[in-house]
Amino acid sequence: MRKEHIKISGKRVLIKKINLSDIKQSFVNRLNDKNLMIFSRHKNSIHTLATCKNYFLSFQKTENLYLSILDKNTKKLIGTMTVYFKKKYLEANIGILISSKKHLKKGYGQEAWTCLLDYLKEEIKVRNIIGGCLKKNLKMINIFKKSDMKYYSTNSKKEIFYIKKN
Repeated sequence: MRKEHIKISGKRVLIKKINLSDIKQSFVNRLNDKNLMIFSRHKNSIHTLATCKNYFLSFQKTENLYLSILDKNTKKLIGTMTVYFKKKYLEANIGILISSKKHLKKGYGQEAWTCLLDYLKEEIKVRNIIGGCLKKNLKMINIFKKSDMKYYSTNSKKEIFYIKKN
């Protein structure tokens, strides 16, 4: 399943594996922004350069992917995506964070999400793609629905999950 050189191109976004050099203090500051992280399960975490680099390193010896979302015009990092594979089931659980306030609410998240779904279906041949969020994160639920994902389940942590079957 693992692809070493990932380059997914959309109209306005470019998705590729994140580099250690992308993890700078400005990156950490965004992760510590309470308004930006309001719906994140990591919202109560305190992020540092060390914790962010350790998170990056945790992906290096796995099939899972930690991806950067770049503005295609400026080549600046505007967000990240994660893909956790369940190889046995040909399944992927994906997450997204648009961390650039300038790019929020302008469709960049939807575009990146759709591009990654297409890539996982066509290139990796994943059978099921799952995304989840807090039930109150209506913008993320809207992304799921616009991507033709269907309601899958909820849990006791007030999270809701959607699935795309390929």
